[in-house]
Amino acid sequence: MKRLLLSLLCFAAACGWAQENNYSITVETLPLEMEDGTKVRLLNWQLYEVIDTAMVADWEVRFTGHTDTTFVGWITNLRSIYLPVMVEPGMDLTIDFRDFTVSGSNLNVQLYRFVGEEERLRSQMDEYAINEDLENYSIMRWKMAHLYDSTGWAIYADNSDNIVGAYILGKYYERFVTYGYYYSDTLMAQRNRLDSLYGVATPTVRGWRGLREWHEKSIAGRSMAQGRKYADFEAYDFTKWKTVRLSEYIGGHVAVLDFWASWCGPCRQEINEYLKPLYAKYAEKGLVVVSVGVWDDIDRHKQALFAMQLPYPHLLDTTSNSAVAKLYGFHAIPQVFLIDRDGTLLGNFRGEQLVGEVEKALGVRKE
Repeated sequence: MKRLLLSLLCFAAACGWAQENNYSITVETLPLEMEDGTKVRLLNWQLYEVIDTAMVADWEVRFTGHTDTTFVGWITNLRSIYLPVMVEPGMDLTIDFRDFTVSGSNLNVQLYRFVGEEERLRSQMDEYAINEDLENYSIMRWKMAHLYDSTGWAIYADNSDNIVGAYILGKYYERFVTYGYYYSDTLMAQRNRLDSLYGVATPTVRGWRGLREWHEKSIAGRSMAQGRKYADFEAYDFTKWKTVRLSEYIGGHVAVLDFWASWCGPCRQEINEYLKPLYAKYAEKGLVVVSVGVWDDIDRHKQALFAMQLPYPHLLDTTSNSAVAKLYGFHAIPQVFLIDRDGTLLGNFRGEQLVGEVEKALGVRKE
């Protein structure tokens, strides 16, 4: 009898513990694109998997579940809305989408000190851009810069030992890895700072997959910095209809290596306005241009090549998630690298700056 009572007490305690680890998430005042009947998903950002699915009702969506650990999630319609959330045991979280106020979870209160302000500023920027109000748009851009230059670091300092700190550090990596490379002293200092902070971060912070992947991209970008040797790779050549190595084309030449995709408007603009004219002007002086398609569909890429009539070799990286993007440490396109005759990376340039650097490397431009 005593054993039975003990078992029942243990079972009750276990049930109580399990219930304590239940969570609920309610998002209120949803935007118009998430009208009633819209399917919304809760994703685990660490595992990249769907945790739950719910339907919007009365401009509100609610998720309930159980977790024994805290993880970073996304609430998303898989189109225009990706709302970050810290999912932690026992929380009863409410987020008002209208003004990004949060209650019921201290971690999420900390998170939305950053996310809420970022979302408010971005919304205002979009509104001013649509109305062509350049003065106020510029003010919002300045406030966004201040958020990253000052406020964000203060929030990180308050959360450097938890998952919110990992998310904030990941946002800084995204900002500098996506839009800046190791060719600017300012950007170099920022990325050195991030790599140093990652190196001394707690296991909780370093263990978040999103942050770890950004750090890996940063390290890869550092390996492709100015003054290093270019990285060789294999890709499919549409002019030879076979897999080739990049080194077959650029050895001993001043070379422009252009990463692009058929769906990328700025990429196609860069090709038409700068790369094709550069090649036409300086091919006889030894300039080599090689285009490399990344993150692209083969059929769409073929159609784009036919329409654009590129006069130089064009390769396509057909590996999953683009291995060459990881090799060269970039997250966005277009990316245009300039390589010297001895294989040294001279930099990552665009537009008129690229023209000037190519002429300098070829020796046709006087300093």
